[in-house]
Amino acid sequence: MHVATSGSTLSLAGRIDGRSNAEVRALLHALIAQYGHVVVDVSDLDSIDAPALRMLAAASATGDGHGHHLTLRGCHPSLRRVIAFAGLRRLLPSERTALPA
Repeated sequence: MHVATSGSTLSLAGRIDGRSNAEVRALLHALIAQYGHVVVDVSDLDSIDAPALRMLAAASATGDGHGHHLTLRGCHPSLRRVIAFAGLRRLLPSERTALPA
């Protein structure tokens, strides 16, 4: 797993699973508190397990309660299908393409 931040963007690469949830959760909550709107770039994500997906959804739900937002960027079609199947589209909205810098 590789995690990087740039402003309000959290970039995830590799495999995100239970072992990395605590690190990702802490970064996500810090970014949400600082910026309000956070973009999670998953374009280089190889895989994500169910607990990690729930962690992202929970962070989004917590932020929504305080007027903050989380958006996925670079979401592959297979991940969008999993998010839809899990009923998490409202909590984990995704951009179809990356926005210009």
